[in-house]
Amino acid sequence: MMEMYENRALTDLRETFAALRIVNPRAQAAMTNSLKLYGQVSPVVCVQTTDGLELIDGFKRLRAGRHLEWQTMKIVLFETTRRACKAGIIRLNRSAHSITDLEEALVLQSLHREDGLSMTEIAPLVGHDKSWVSRRISLIERLADEVKRNVELGLIPVSVGRSLVLLPRGNQSEVLPVILKHRLGKREVEKLVRILLSKPKHTWGTILNGVWDVLSSDERALAVTTAGFAQQLSDLLRLQRTILAGATALFVGDQRPTESLLVATIESTRKIEKILEQILSGKTQEKT
Repeated sequence: MMEMYENRALTDLRETFAALRIVNPRAQAAMTNSLKLYGQVSPVVCVQTTDGLELIDGFKRLRAGRHLEWQTMKIVLFETTRRACKAGIIRLNRSAHSITDLEEALVLQSLHREDGLSMTEIAPLVGHDKSWVSRRISLIERLADEVKRNVELGLIPVSVGRSLVLLPRGNQSEVLPVILKHRLGKREVEKLVRILLSKPKHTWGTILNGVWDVLSSDERALAVTTAGFAQQLSDLLRLQRTILAGATALFVGDQRPTESLLVATIESTRKIEKILEQILSGKTQEKT
C-alpha cells in the first residue's frame, strides 16, 4: 500500500463510505470548533478509485471543513482495493478508539453482504478472528431497520441502539417512538429495556404509555434494595466484631473458653455466612 501527501479541493472528495460511520452531532460540533480554532492538525485519509478520491477516514473533519467553507484540505492518499478500504475504516480508528462497535458492525456487514466476503475471509482483513466478525455482524442485524437508521443519523446515541438490541426486532420499533418523544438517555433506556424484558409482552403497551411513572417506580425500588443492602453490610460488620471479640478472648492469658462463648462465636460465623450468601444471590433480608 503506497501513500502520498497533498492538498486537494473538498469538492474532489467523495463520501461513499460515510454510510458506514454514525453521525454524532456533539462530536461533529466539537470537530468544527477545533478546526476553526486550530486549523487542520492531521490529514484525512483517501484512496484513489476509478470514480475519484474516496474518503475512508476523516468524515467529521471533511464535514467541518465544508461547514467552515474551506476550499482545500490536507489528505493522505493510499492506493489499495475497495475491500481493503472498508477494512481500513476499522483499522485506522481502532487505536484511537474512535469507532463504535455498531460502526464496526456496519463495515463488516457491508463486506459480508455487499462485497460477498465470507466471515473467514473478513477476519484477517480486520485483524480479528471469525467468531468476533460473526458477533459484530449479528449485533447490527438484530437491530430493526428503523432503529438502525436513527442510530446512523445520530438521532439516538449508539448506546441506546445497543440497549435496544436486547429486545426482539419486532418490538424495537414500538419502543423507538417513546425514546424519541421523551428524549430518553442511555440510563433510562437500559432501565426501560430491563423492565420490559421482566414483564409479559401483553403489558408492554401499558408500560410504554406511562414510561416515566414506570421508570420512577423502578428508581424507588432500587432505593429500597440499596437500603436493604446497606443494612446487611451493617449487620455483617457487627457480626465480624462479635467474632473478633470472641477469638481474642479465646487466647488471652490462660483463660479457657467457656461453652457459651464458643457457641456464640459459631453462631455468629453461621449468620455471617448466611448474609454473604444472600448478598451474593442479590436477595435482601429484613431482619438478621
